[in-house]
Amino acid sequence: MNSRERMRRAIEFQYPDCLPWMHGVLPDALMKYGDAIREIVKQYPDDTGEFMHRHTVDPTRPVYQAGR
Repeated sequence: MNSRERMRRAIEFQYPDCLPWMHGVLPDALMKYGDAIREIVKQYPDDTGEFMHRHTVDPTRPVYQAGR
C-alpha cells in the first residue's frame, strides 16, 4: 500500500495497513544530526516522499535567532 492509498483509506475509515503520519524536522536537528536523519528517512520512502530533498539547511545562515 502506498502513501496515497493509505491516506485515502484512513480518511474513509477503511483500515489502512498503518496510520498515515507527517513528521517535521527542525533546521537545528538537521544541522546536528543531518546524516543520521537522512538514513532514517531512507528507510521509509513511502511515508517521507521528497522531504529531505526539499529541506536543506545552510549552516552559515542560521534560521533561528535568540529570543525568537
